[in-house]
Amino acid sequence: MRKEGLNKPNVRYPLGFTFSFPCRQEGLASARLSTWTKGFTCSGVVNEDVVKLLQTAIDEKVIY
Repeated sequence: MRKEGLNKPNVRYPLGFTFSFPCRQEGLASARLSTWTKGFTCSGVVNEDVVKLLQTAIDEKVIY
C-alpha cells in the first residue's frame, strides 16, 4: 500500500475477493465452503463461512 500511495491515515478502502471453490451462498456476504478442489486443503474450513473467516483474519492483523 505504501508503494502505491494508499497508506493514508483514517482512509478505508473497499475490498472484494474471489474465492474459486464450491460454496453454498447463504447471503450477499456469506458462503460456506462445500469442499476443497484443485489439490488445495486446509483443515477447519469445510462447512465454514469463508467470508467470516477472511474478516476475522483481517481484524486480527489491522489496527483501527
